[in-house]
Amino acid sequence: MSVPNRHREARYDRTHRDRNRAGRHVLYVWGMVSWMVLPWHNATLNERPNEAAARTLIAPTIGGKPDVYYFPKMPTDWNDQEAMNAYRKVHEQGPVGFIFAQPGRPVMPPSTFAVGVATNLASALLASLLLAAASASLRSYPARVIFVAGLGVLIAVTTHVPLWNWMHFPTDYSIVMFLDSIAAFVLAGIVIAAVVKRRAPAASESGEPPA
Repeated sequence: MSVPNRHREARYDRTHRDRNRAGRHVLYVWGMVSWMVLPWHNATLNERPNEAAARTLIAPTIGGKPDVYYFPKMPTDWNDQEAMNAYRKVHEQGPVGFIFAQPGRPVMPPSTFAVGVATNLASALLASLLLAAASASLRSYPARVIFVAGLGVLIAVTTHVPLWNWMHFPTDYSIVMFLDSIAAFVLAGIVIAAVVKRRAPAASESGEPPA
């Protein structure tokens, strides 16, 4: 391996580490700001006025393990018209909902933050790898930012819209989660796109400088 090639590979490794680190930091900081500083998430999360009674009612059904409950219960036999009619009536009367229940656990243990950091690192890594793969066709910095921001739009559309549509998550909650995902990748894109330059061998051959 020639010395110039080694220098190029070392420079690429440093750039690769820099963009992953920068993207991870942006996602982590944005998550803290979004949930701990901005009021929009708290505005969509409501507290039960009779929480103690609700916890007493739910506790025996958990069975010592995390679980998800939905109501009203859907009939197992969709051909049973009597059961389906009763289900439709109860469903239309409401309320309809989901309960995500867990047994007791520590408040924000270190493992929660570790998983959060790992998630941000993996997200930044995937975003930067996809951007690097597509960078040959992205001639400008704004185009690279839009590319990464588009990943956030894709995540928001494929995650929060189905939950709103099929699982009937509240509209205000879904809108906030939707915008949160997009904002995170817009901010990450602003940073990652500044580190990931245009990769185009044809451009170097033609004398065109990278953006």
